[in-house]
Amino acid sequence: MEGKKIFINLDILGYEKLADEIAKEKGIDDRDVRKKFKEVINRIVENLSEKNEILGYFFGKDDWILIVDDFNRMFKVIYIICEHDTGYPDYKRIPLEISINVFEYNEGMRLDGEELLEEKQIISAVKICKKNCIYFGLANKKGHQTRILLTETAYKNLHPLDKKKFEDLPFEYLDENGNNKICYIADLTKFGRRGCVLDFLERIGKTYSKLYHRIDELYIPPIEFKDIKEDLNKNRIVFLTGTQEYGKTYTAVRLMWEYFREGYQPRWIKGSEESERIEVRKKLEDIELELQPHTIVYFEDPFGQIKYEKRESLEKAIKIIIERVIQTQDVYVIITSREEVFKEFLKESLSKNELSQFERKLNIKKPSYDYEKRKSILLLWAAEEQCDWLSNKELLQLVLELIQEIRYLPTPLRIRNFAISTRCINTEEDLKRIILEKSKETSIQFSKEIKNMAKDKVVFLSFLFICDKLQLRFIKDPFNQIITSLGIPNPWTIERIIDWFKDDKIDLGEYIAFSHPSYQEALNYLLVEDNQYFTEFNKEVFSEVLIYLFKNKLALGAVARIILIYFYQLPKNIQEILFVLIKNEKVARKIAIQINAFFSYFSSELIDLLFPIAEFDEAKNAVAFAILLHYDKVSVKLR
Repeated sequence: MEGKKIFINLDILGYEKLADEIAKEKGIDDRDVRKKFKEVINRIVENLSEKNEILGYFFGKDDWILIVDDFNRMFKVIYIICEHDTGYPDYKRIPLEISINVFEYNEGMRLDGEELLEEKQIISAVKICKKNCIYFGLANKKGHQTRILLTETAYKNLHPLDKKKFEDLPFEYLDENGNNKICYIADLTKFGRRGCVLDFLERIGKTYSKLYHRIDELYIPPIEFKDIKEDLNKNRIVFLTGTQEYGKTYTAVRLMWEYFREGYQPRWIKGSEESERIEVRKKLEDIELELQPHTIVYFEDPFGQIKYEKRESLEKAIKIIIERVIQTQDVYVIITSREEVFKEFLKESLSKNELSQFERKLNIKKPSYDYEKRKSILLLWAAEEQCDWLSNKELLQLVLELIQEIRYLPTPLRIRNFAISTRCINTEEDLKRIILEKSKETSIQFSKEIKNMAKDKVVFLSFLFICDKLQLRFIKDPFNQIITSLGIPNPWTIERIIDWFKDDKIDLGEYIAFSHPSYQEALNYLLVEDNQYFTEFNKEVFSEVLIYLFKNKLALGAVARIILIYFYQLPKNIQEILFVLIKNEKVARKIAIQINAFFSYFSSELIDLLFPIAEFDEAKNAVAFAILLHYDKVSVKLR
């Protein structure tokens, strides 16, 4: 327990006068009023001690000293104490004088609620700030109003975002030795809001959560937030779906927080683990037990997290569940789900049309978070994590310029993870490396989603991975033929599959293309497992599509490009196709262009393919340009 601790001194403001005032108005004994004042605060302090929110405490005639071990607890403890109720309707809150200081704690300062060893030393030090404020008339300038004062030492130990909770203009005072000191006065509204958030987190089972402990400050709403809240207010239920990592849970928690501020009790039925989701589905089916008045209930991912977890009774009951919510007054329900999982649930449900009207989507295609919103998220989390690069203008500009490219830190989760990983990073090279690493993680998550898709959908995506963009008339017959050759049972038509993906993963226009680079880049993580084993997707689907397209003259360039890029991640029979394609003059030229464009990605073995390609007249210029541009890096043979 030794080390720096936060000491909180609570003193009843106007202990004698306020009691006299209440006693005269109510016609009761002033001593009973003062006794009740102490009982109200004592009760709260003892409760905080029982819950281990404070390390220790001491109470005197009309004041208390509490010790806590961090500033989060300090905000929460003071908020809970200030939210007391005296029972006197016109005097609900006892005005308090609260001063906060930081000390090195040692065993000689042991507190046990009855006796404070070295009491005089501690009380003197904690009260210096408060006494001087009263002397200068600062504590009472607003009448009987709680005042929270912070010493300069305590202020310096605050997180930068928490310093904003105190008035911008600190004032100077003289300590008992005549030395100049600085004191800070809290903005009561901001201070209370901070404590209220921490109280809210306890209600939802996320006490002092690092992710949510500034949900009121760090949350940047998606473009759809206003519509989501209006729907929830109107219908009392909303299905919040969309791209993974895109802030569905964070938005659900923010909605609970806003309703909590309006007096509603939040309830989070968690579904991050498989065992939890089984319970979520059971509770959703028996939703009437959860629908308590003045409550907002959040059901997290009841239909599955990565893949759809089937439950026929829920599929049949969902319409009745919605009706129960709508029929229950003063209750609100949020249900989150990844878009792919929710679509599978809709497919199986008997109430698809009824469900769709309650769905609101957050996805990367729109996008729900444009550059300005991603930038705001980044700056806030960088401030929260106190990143070194944030105070360096050149590095800050570098990061902001990089994320203008939509492939970099595309989701709120990756932005936060980047901020956490770069707290102590202050070099351009390391920032670029970490941005790339964190951005790849979105593609990795999408690749996991693909592994759980039906084979006909995976075949379609394989065409898109290879060809980059497609025309329906070009792909329709090849798609049907591959589906037949693979023996996929009960396949969907390609039109139905396109309709399935059109809201999120693909763009439709003259060409069909992925809606975001992260989807295209997922192929990097679909071909090999454990850096050595070909995946089922690679062997049974992707390679088969490549073999089929190898027979199509219009697709040869695309096939050559993919085999070249992923050469060492493909089976030997697929690698051999590349050595056939370099004998085709038109394709050979495209290979030379590709090697030049992505030179640093290729091994010397693949770069040396430029040598046989150089025999073709149509490819000579492309080969010469590649060798010239990378002259110092190519083999002697190529030079």
